[in-house]
Amino acid sequence: MAKGRQKSKGRRWIVGIAVLAACAAAAGGYVVTRGWPGTASAADETATSVTASTTPAPVEQTAVAPDSPNPGSGQSVATDEPVVVETEEAPVVLTYSAWSPADREVLAGGYVTGVIEDGGTCTLTLTQGSSTVSVEGPAMPDATTTVCAGLAVSGDRLSAGTWQATLTYTSSAHRGTSAAAPVEVAA
Repeated sequence: MAKGRQKSKGRRWIVGIAVLAACAAAAGGYVVTRGWPGTASAADETATSVTASTTPAPVEQTAVAPDSPNPGSGQSVATDEPVVVETEEAPVVLTYSAWSPADREVLAGGYVTGVIEDGGTCTLTLTQGSSTVSVEGPAMPDATTTVCAGLAVSGDRLSAGTWQATLTYTSSAHRGTSAAAPVEVAA
C-alpha cells in the first residue's frame, strides 16, 4: 500500500511540473503576442507602424538652423558631393581578398571610385616572389561606382604561403590599380 502511494505522489509531482511548464509557456506566449499588461501589444505596434507607413502623416514644421538641410522643405540631406573621376587615372579599391578553404581558391573583389561605366575589365593579380598569377573578369556599373566582383584564382595555380593581391581596372577611358593586400594561401 505504501508503495502505491509513493508512485501516486511521484506521478502527481510530474503532472504538477508539466502543468506549471504549460502555464509558463502560455504566459510567455501571451506576453510576446499581446505585450506586457499596461503596454501596447506587439500586434497593436505592428498595426500602428503599417498604418503610419501607408497613411502619410501631416508634416509638422519645426525650427531648423539656417545652415542645416531641412528634408521637409525639399532640401537635400546629403552634404557630400559625388566623386566623379574626369582623368584617365581612377582610384581602385580592393575590398576583399581571401583564401577560401572550401573552394580551394583565392576570392577577391572591389570597385572603382567615381567611375560609372560598362565595358571595363577587372584583373586580379597575385604575386609571390617571382611568381605571378592573374585572372580577368568584366566590370559592372553600380549606382556610384564600377564594381569588380567574383574574381577567383584556383588553388592549383598557387603554392602555399603569402601572396600579394592587387586589383586593376582598365577601360577605354580609365585605368587604375589598388594597393596590395596580403592573402595567405593554405596547402
